[in-house]
Amino acid sequence: MLLKTKNTLIRNKCLKIKYELFIIMVYNYEYSITYTANDDDNDKYQNDMLQVFNMESFDNDIINATINKVYSLVKTNDDFLKIIKESNRRLMTEDDEIGFMGLFAFDFFLHTHHLLGEIKNGTVDLKTNKHYLKILNNA
Repeated sequence: MLLKTKNTLIRNKCLKIKYELFIIMVYNYEYSITYTANDDDNDKYQNDMLQVFNMESFDNDIINATINKVYSLVKTNDDFLKIIKESNRRLMTEDDEIGFMGLFAFDFFLHTHHLLGEIKNGTVDLKTNKHYLKILNNA
């Protein structure tokens, strides 16, 4: 019985690690966004969301889990936290996770996606980045 419980715990831990790796891989940092903030084309935005989250149809569970995982990777970046706080202010919340989710809204997703890709690649200076400044000044 003890061995069975230990094996179950090990299997569950392995599944959790695989799930976390899956979530990290689900977000397609390399995808080039096709919509622009000046577009009124919600279809392009929705297609971009599907492509970024590697989905053929919307699955809120995957989107939310992925956004939460990505949030856990950027929440310690003080500069990124500034735009999350601005998003909080715009959404009238103090919850940073909700503020971060707000950065995936139509007006900000384009910029958020670019920033996440640059942060992941280590090629961004947030203080001079046009996407960062656009979100910070318009959130």
